[in-house]
Amino acid sequence: MNIRSVSVIYFSPTGTTRKIAEHIVTGLGIRTVSYIDITTPAIRADTAVEIKSDCIVIGFPVYAEHMPSFVRDYLENIKYRNQPAVVFSVYGNMDYGLSLREAYDVLAARGLKVTALGTFIAEHSFSTKTVPLADGRPDQTDRAEAENFGVRAAEKITQNMDVRIIDREKIPGKIILLSRILPKNSSKVFTKIPVADSQCTKCMACIKTCPVGAISSYLYII
Repeated sequence: MNIRSVSVIYFSPTGTTRKIAEHIVTGLGIRTVSYIDITTPAIRADTAVEIKSDCIVIGFPVYAEHMPSFVRDYLENIKYRNQPAVVFSVYGNMDYGLSLREAYDVLAARGLKVTALGTFIAEHSFSTKTVPLADGRPDQTDRAEAENFGVRAAEKITQNMDVRIIDREKIPGKIILLSRILPKNSSKVFTKIPVADSQCTKCMACIKTCPVGAISSYLYII
C-alpha cells in the first residue's frame, strides 16, 4: 500500500504531544501532511469532519492512566475511510495505563486498521523544580525513538497489501494500585490551585484556550 498523505489528529495542551507527532511524521516520510489540533473545546465541537488521507496519526496525553474522554468522544464521531492508523499516547513517566487499549477499541470500532501503537515519555504537567517528573523530555533520544517508530510503521503499512492489524490481546495495559484506590479526578489532592501573578484584564484568553473548558465566563461578571 502506498501512503502519499497523512492526517495528524492530536490533543496537546503543553505542546509535547505535537512534538512527538511531528517526529513520527518525519519517520513516516510523507510529504503531504495535514494537522488537526483538537486541543480546544471549540475545535472538538466540530465533528463534521471526514478524514480522506491515506493514513492517520493520532496522539494524546494520558490522563490518570486513561485516554481523555473528550478525545475519545471526538474520535468516535468523525468520519474515516478505513485507513491504517498509527496511534500513540504520551505520559509523564508514571504509567500509560489502559490508554492504548482504549484507543484501539475506539478506532477499530470505526473501521480503522490500527497497525502501530506506541507510547512516549514527556515532562509531566505536574512537574516542578523540587519534584521533577520526566524533566526536559522528550529529549534527543525520545525524538529519535519517535522517528524510528514512524519508520517502522511506514514499513509495516507499505510492505503489506493487506495491512496487518494489531491483535488487541497483545496490547499491553494495566492500572496501577494507586489509581484503583483513588477516586476519579483526585489529582487535585497532589496539586495546588493556580494563582495569578498579575492583575486580570478580563481579556478572556484563558477561557478560549483552556483545553477542557474548565473556566467559566461568569467569573468575570462583576
